[in-house]
Amino acid sequence: ARIYSDLDNRIKDRTEKLVTVNETLELEIDDRKQAEEDLRKSETRLKTILETTNEGFVQINNEAEIIDINFAMCLMLGRSRDEIIGHIATEFMDDEGLVIFRKQMSLRETGMPGAYEIMFIRPDGSKVYCLVNATPLVDKSGNKNGSFALITDITKRIEAEASVNKIKSLLSE
Repeated sequence: ARIYSDLDNRIKDRTEKLVTVNETLELEIDDRKQAEEDLRKSETRLKTILETTNEGFVQINNEAEIIDINFAMCLMLGRSRDEIIGHIATEFMDDEGLVIFRKQMSLRETGMPGAYEIMFIRPDGSKVYCLVNATPLVDKSGNKNGSFALITDITKRIEAEASVNKIKSLLSE
């Protein structure tokens, strides 16, 4: 009878331990599910912000290939998403823009964010002057993994400044 009593106690003890472990696992699973749901909501919120803002958004890899872009940037470049994704960013710039962009890319290589002005060319040849705020992206190991930029169309400001300068020039003659 004592053997059965000891066995019964061991079974009860193990069962209690298994129930405790199971409850702990269920809590961890619930926590993980909640974290995944929170992450999904955060990603959705971020995508909504990027797609509805008037600012352009561009993400490039280390080779300057465009891997993501928002609708505002498509409008600035006068091209569809399919005409931009997979292309090298410099394809949409003139020679001066190419020099500026390469200098800025070398700064991103050092991990530095930066702001600069650059001009993009639309398919019809029209120019779009932009203020670019670029930030390097780094993976978990600390390796540079491309960069992203928020881009503001400043064409109207540039054109207004040119008009003011032209008027000043005419008045000073």
